[in-house]
Amino acid sequence: MSSIPSYEYQSLEPGDIRLLQLLPPNPRVQNDPIRFHIVHTSFARCNILDSFFSYEALSYVWGGSRTDPVYCNNREILVTPNLVSALSRLRKTMSKYPVFHRTLWVDSICINQNDVLERGHQVRLMRDIYSHASRVIIWLGRSRKVEDCLTRIKHADLELLSQNHIDRRSGARYRADWVISAAKIFDQPWFQRVWVIQEIVFAAKTIVLNGTASIVWDQLVNVAVEGKQSPHVSAAQRMRCDAVLGIECLRNQIREDGRSKSDLQLHSGSGYQSVLSERLKPALTSGTFDRLPKDLLELAELFRSYSATDPRDKIYAILGLALALGTDRLASHIDADYDLGTEDLFLGFARLVMSGPNALRLLRNLDGPREQPPGLPSWVPDWGRPLKIRPLAELCKPDHLLSSQRANILKQPSPDVLKLVGKHIDTIKAVGEVLNELSGDGGVKIWTSWGSLGQKHGSTPPEDFNWNAFSVPRSWRDYQLQRHYPIRLPPHYSEVCLGRRYLLSKQKRSGIAPAGATVGDEIILFPGAQLLSVVRQCDSSNVFYVIGECYLDRVSLDSLIRKKIYKEGIYSLI
Repeated sequence: MSSIPSYEYQSLEPGDIRLLQLLPPNPRVQNDPIRFHIVHTSFARCNILDSFFSYEALSYVWGGSRTDPVYCNNREILVTPNLVSALSRLRKTMSKYPVFHRTLWVDSICINQNDVLERGHQVRLMRDIYSHASRVIIWLGRSRKVEDCLTRIKHADLELLSQNHIDRRSGARYRADWVISAAKIFDQPWFQRVWVIQEIVFAAKTIVLNGTASIVWDQLVNVAVEGKQSPHVSAAQRMRCDAVLGIECLRNQIREDGRSKSDLQLHSGSGYQSVLSERLKPALTSGTFDRLPKDLLELAELFRSYSATDPRDKIYAILGLALALGTDRLASHIDADYDLGTEDLFLGFARLVMSGPNALRLLRNLDGPREQPPGLPSWVPDWGRPLKIRPLAELCKPDHLLSSQRANILKQPSPDVLKLVGKHIDTIKAVGEVLNELSGDGGVKIWTSWGSLGQKHGSTPPEDFNWNAFSVPRSWRDYQLQRHYPIRLPPHYSEVCLGRRYLLSKQKRSGIAPAGATVGDEIILFPGAQLLSVVRQCDSSNVFYVIGECYLDRVSLDSLIRKKIYKEGIYSLI
């Protein structure tokens, strides 16, 4: 145990922040530890023209437990090894210039992590902290492979990568080789942190560092443009490319709305930025991010795959972003309160969503029966767990979803019960195995068994479904599967079927059900939802668990609403 006393934080005045003044290394001391001063200031003093209080904000992955000591006024603060590595890298540049300190904002040092109340207050200031920084520094760590990757990105011939050269043999070959190498950068843990979203969206300038190599944010966006369009990158890397482009969309939107007045004009000028600007236009207006999220719920859905050490940060980390969009009524009702339990936060958020329009959109975010945390009902999404598959409602074309109708939500007997009016449409008679793999004999065997099950019960086999109901483009993986296996696969096989099962109903309908569905589960139409829901009755009458959303082939949902043969009932969801 260290004999050096721990640093004692002084309380902050309302609206104030701490800044870290990193001291240069002592050239006469080998392995000189990281030393700095801490000062208190306000945003009014953090003008980028004031060199004393001008600061850079660090964006990084904590990367483990706080075990490594750094020193403030000869007092010890424990931080993660990755942060020590980042500060060491930033300190090295100070030896080249006659500076007394380098002013930074670093979350794990500038926020007293042991003060729950202060953490909540500072989270509310995150938007201002990053927008007032002169620059945001993204630290990816120390990896020789990533350093080589950054170097290759930095020296890429952007003109050769442009659309004008795609049909030229040399350009196409260069482009393919370059994107395979460059896209590996998206395997880094930094691209999985939920906090990075607002850290970059509100940044005036951004630089990306790994080891001794560096690039600017625009160059990283260029990699995302290439990765999104390339068949040569992995599915996980393509998802990260989409996320980077989504962040760039949000940056552009907020700047166009005039809510980041201190930011520089994006993609203006000539040279690299002007070429990149032209190439961004089609990428930012198609695919996953063709429509920007309009509220906190849509942001939570969009960035659910991102990780957070504290599950509550899956909501708290995007509060400032939702407020900046200017169209959100949800975020203004939520405060970053770390005294509030995770289950209480998720339940309160769900209740807030249920009080407004499009309330039952929430149901698309369930992934079937799961080990719910204590106190979290089946109708409340566990935002701490990423969905393993995309919601069915997200994959269907708009004309195959329920038309916009207001949910019929009744007075709730208790906060954890959702009482709805719905129509019983059908009951599940048989289900196929869950399709948990796509390639290999296992996936083909299950797909074939689905068809056999449909034929046995006189229902439509899955290969004969109306696959035009889905708007997912056929993936490279689908083409590869079709080439290697002599069976008829639908164009959206990989997206729609993975993680789900084939269903047959008592009325000889067939469709796609959530993995948790089983024989005897009911198929219910809740006005206001986007698709049909699978529910399971509990021991009590009219009390149900929600399993997830389902798709019935060639069934018009709007016609089900109009048909009077389906009687309404009351469903208490727990």
